[in-house]
Amino acid sequence: IWVPSIGIGGIKFYDGDVFPEWKNSLLIGSLKFQYLSVLHRKNNQFIGEEVIFKNEIGRVRDIEINNKGEIFLIADEIGSNLFILKP
Repeated sequence: IWVPSIGIGGIKFYDGDVFPEWKNSLLIGSLKFQYLSVLHRKNNQFIGEEVIFKNEIGRVRDIEINNKGEIFLIADEIGSNLFILKP
């Protein structure tokens, strides 16, 4: 629960190999605060949050993860691009 709400966009569990430090984490796009949240988990408990790209790429609308574990983000800004995360 976030108070105030972060305005959740895309949401995916990460189970890839490209970012091993994010394995079993929950990736959440924030529309309101314009960032990607990585909620780290251990033993099925959330243990911390990492905030990435705050105010850098816009409102994170959607998250996709391919079978290699590469992460793709799209923002809903005018003229937005597809962002590919690389380690």
